[in-house]
Amino acid sequence: MNQNPKIELPLTRNEKILETLGYLTLAALWLSVIINYFDLPDQIPSVGKADQYRGRNSIFIFPIICTFLFLLVSLRGKNPEDFFYKVKITEENREALYRNQLNFIRVSKIMVSSLFLLISLKTTQLSKSGSEELGIGFLLLCTTIILLPVGYFTYKSYKLKQ
Repeated sequence: MNQNPKIELPLTRNEKILETLGYLTLAALWLSVIINYFDLPDQIPSVGKADQYRGRNSIFIFPIICTFLFLLVSLRGKNPEDFFYKVKITEENREALYRNQLNFIRVSKIMVSSLFLLISLKTTQLSKSGSEELGIGFLLLCTTIILLPVGYFTYKSYKLKQ
């Protein structure tokens, strides 16, 4: 059982902005899929290289999975005292560490929604152009989207341990 005390953390202005950006990015994903759906051919590439095709309805898998992950992470973020911290929680650093972890979750929701948005847009582009690959640049962009927040917030939590 975790011994970290629960505290109320009202959202700051920046935290409200991050929350709003997360929901806006998720909404943009749904909107782009719905708008582009009608211009898609009957068969679209399933993932990555266009060596397997699925019906165009499969484009909805991106916003469905993203929404599920978004909600799951949002629910998990309700109790920052239950998270695993690699540094000792003290009275002095508790609020800062909790906020850092919650902001990591907020940024992660934005990044995951952005990643799914990019993948759905790229799938739409591949379907319309007949191109065969996502390309190395796309892979590097996706990797960067995932790793930057992890590195930043991990570094920040170690700085907050004092």
